Amino acid sequence: MATALGVVLLSGLLFLALTLTNVREHIVNDIPDCLKHGTAAGIGLFIAFVGLRNAKNVVANPATFVGLGKASDPQVLLAAAGLLLIAILVARRVGAAILIGMVAITIAGIPLGLAHVPAHFLSLPHPSGTFLKLDLRNAFKLGSGTGLRIFLRRSL
Repeated sequence: MATALGVVLLSGLLFLALTLTNVREHIVNDIPDCLKHGTAAGIGLFIAFVGLRNAKNVVANPATFVGLGKASDPQVLLAAAGLLLIAILVARRVGAAILIGMVAITIAGIPLGLAHVPAHFLSLPHPSGTFLKLDLRNAFKLGSGTGLRIFLRRSL
């Protein structure tokens, strides 16, 4: 973990340098729009798939790898109701449609046992777990260059 923190720091500094020198802007402008849109669509589909999987709307199937969940499962019904609610709010152009839908379905899931009341509505993590625990020596090693390139690609 300490090496990963070091790589994150180094990639952040490198990203800051690229931004301040306008090199980042040139790199982003050189990427074709179709590639930008395709990447955004792919990431959106992946996030949607993960959400549907967590809601058990999509389940593992040995024959096809992916199958539909049981329509009688309360978790599936609640997720479908949430998607429907959000779709209706978006169609009516409600500004906070997604947030309202998430809160409403979470509240609806509490009596069903599918969600729980949080112990704290706001809590900040204690920095002692990561503060100044980075390992720059290992982050500078040749093998960590791959990690640095990965973080830079995601930042651009």
